[in-house]
Amino acid sequence: MGAWTSERPWPLGTMRRNMADMEIIEVTSDAITVKLGPDDVRAISNSLNEMCNGIGWDALNEWDFHARLGVFRWEARAVLRELNRAVRVMKEKRRAGGKDW
Repeated sequence: MGAWTSERPWPLGTMRRNMADMEIIEVTSDAITVKLGPDDVRAISNSLNEMCNGIGWDALNEWDFHARLGVFRWEARAVLRELNRAVRVMKEKRRAGGKDW
């Protein structure tokens, strides 16, 4: 990995290739259908995991968690579980197609 410099917000060699692959497919009064690229889904999954099981777990009691995220921790974890199932399938399909994860 390259050197860290003040001109770059991240170390050399870690530049993300597929930023903003997210595409809004449809918006109705009941749901939003979204297409997520690998980097987008990784960012969302990692952020939700950190809030449910990392810094959010240590720093936020249940009331604070709900006040900040608008859902209970068990609800966020249910979303995370479903998202992680989809991530596993995406990862397998990308690897089967010779793409990196």
